[in-house]
Amino acid sequence: MPLPVGTTPLQSLPSVVPPRTSNVSNSAIAAPPPYTPVVTNVLASLLRACDLSLDAVPPGVFTSVDAAFSPACPDVLRELARQRVALFGCEDVPRTRQPSPTKPAPAVLPQGTSLALQREIDALRAILPSSCEKRMLGSSDHSFYQATAAMRWQALSRKYFTAGGHDGRGWARDRRALQRWLKFCEAKCIREPFPVGAPAFSSFLAEAKSSSTGSKGGATVEHNLKLCFVHMKTHLALEVELDAPCLFNAIKSFKGDSDTATSPSLWALSEWERLAVDCPHSSGRLAARVAVLACWLTLRASHFIGSTVLDTSTGGDIRLNLARDKDGSVNVWAGCDAVGLLGDFAWWPEFRDEARSNGFLVPNITLDSDQDPDPAKCAVGSGPCDSKSLVRTFTLAFCMLGVTSAEQKVIRFTGHSPRHLLPSIAELCLWADKMRDELGRWATGAANAKRTKCGPRYTVQANQGLQLNLRRRIRRACLILLPFVEREGPSAMVPCFEALSSLEALTSSDVYGSSGVGYAPTR
Repeated sequence: MPLPVGTTPLQSLPSVVPPRTSNVSNSAIAAPPPYTPVVTNVLASLLRACDLSLDAVPPGVFTSVDAAFSPACPDVLRELARQRVALFGCEDVPRTRQPSPTKPAPAVLPQGTSLALQREIDALRAILPSSCEKRMLGSSDHSFYQATAAMRWQALSRKYFTAGGHDGRGWARDRRALQRWLKFCEAKCIREPFPVGAPAFSSFLAEAKSSSTGSKGGATVEHNLKLCFVHMKTHLALEVELDAPCLFNAIKSFKGDSDTATSPSLWALSEWERLAVDCPHSSGRLAARVAVLACWLTLRASHFIGSTVLDTSTGGDIRLNLARDKDGSVNVWAGCDAVGLLGDFAWWPEFRDEARSNGFLVPNITLDSDQDPDPAKCAVGSGPCDSKSLVRTFTLAFCMLGVTSAEQKVIRFTGHSPRHLLPSIAELCLWADKMRDELGRWATGAANAKRTKCGPRYTVQANQGLQLNLRRRIRRACLILLPFVEREGPSAMVPCFEALSSLEALTSSDVYGSSGVGYAPTR
């Protein structure tokens, strides 16, 4: 549809940064005139549909969301904008981007910077969106353009220098990932590659994985690309939308088993703790209790095969003997306090007594259906669990949270998933690798990393005490994070580690950073 008379095309709208002029010749700093933001393409299309010009938009209205809630908007435009918001939500098409001034070559990097790093920074800046550096400085348009190029670079150079490594390998990795993204956008006729949207980014990752010829089937390529874009989002203010399937493992989950398994969230763990008592069906209570133990003890499903309760276990202490581990260890000690996110485990004394009476911890379970089992129709057997029974147990545990069997495969919820939760939170708290290993490898596992025989015998008692202390500390971190997760409810089924890592309640606590456990400083 042609533009109505008097309508200004988007290309001819005023620049975001108009020329700076001043009538006071003796003033050292002239006050800049206010800049005029550019309306979004969506709002412009709505105006055209209503046969209205841009002049009909009231002051302060620049998006369809603004128009939907502005009483000063023409009625026909406001109604059309409301319909669009109702259909598509509050997300708007990115605003028309105006190019920033050409970025000058950096004059001087911090002392000691190698030429390799300087070359990598120059190459990266050449392909980054021009708006990234303004967001890196966290400044307004006025603040950004008020400073000279040299002043801006003085602040920016420190950010580039610290996050790229002394030799620029970090930036070289990010540059290659960004070039790969731009090549993908060109091949798919995506005319606006930035900001990086989640649907297109998911397709980009899938294509990169499927086209890989590596021995690991592209999983490593996919994982590295995720890390690159999370790194650029964090350090270069690159606008990247990361939905749950993109983000999982972006903050590396525990490198123990099955890195492809997705961690459950703290919300899921709190629901399992509730269902361990409140579920009216014995099969549902059993599945919830096994999931709770797996999360707090960082266990994989197979650890429950042949597991028993130790004599040292009390009503307030969980002390288990794991029959075997995949590294060849046998009779592995695992323990924690019988307390979780919602308080003491009221079910543990009865569960412990039944295990001692039966001679095994987890009994067999039979489902009414492999697809979306109903706990009311499932049965708990009299014999010990085996591998297939444990698969059914965790399938039921996730179904009780509202995740169907088909969705579990898509999200990658498996019997390995609980093993990733606590070590990932420990990483958010900047705990050192060794402490995260102790949290997830128990007494003989950590000491027996090289399959030595003397280590487990001499260190098992010390490791037991260390693990108990670590689990108490990590529980404090979980309690700090839980209120922020509970606000989202079931939508927080998959943890957003990136969002949790920036919470002030966590970063200012005594379990974070240098006051935490085995502090691992960031670069």
